Amino acid sequence: MEGKPVIVEDHVWRTPENTTKDGLTVGSVAGTPRVEGGYVVTDLLITDKEAIEKIKSGDLVGNFRLPTTGDCYSKEGVYKGKAFWGQSRTNLRFNHVLLLP
Repeated sequence: MEGKPVIVEDHVWRTPENTTKDGLTVGSVAGTPRVEGGYVVTDLLITDKEAIEKIKSGDLVGNFRLPTTGDCYSKEGVYKGKAFWGQSRTNLRFNHVLLLP
């Protein structure tokens, strides 16, 4: 996730063509994310003055339901004596972090 773009307003899959040209990118993920208390925590390097002001005022916050691609597969099994069925994803590849009002 390190180095991925931080964007505002629109949940658009980032590509080299739109990351720097559509005006939505306001920074990037800085450093390696970590899990603390069940949450993903990471530093963001925000370079857009308006976005910085909105973050300071609480008008923008991070959305860490991160858009990813990866390999999906179905899985069945038994956990604590109860049958389950679900889908899992492996080999996740993150695309961006979205800041929302």
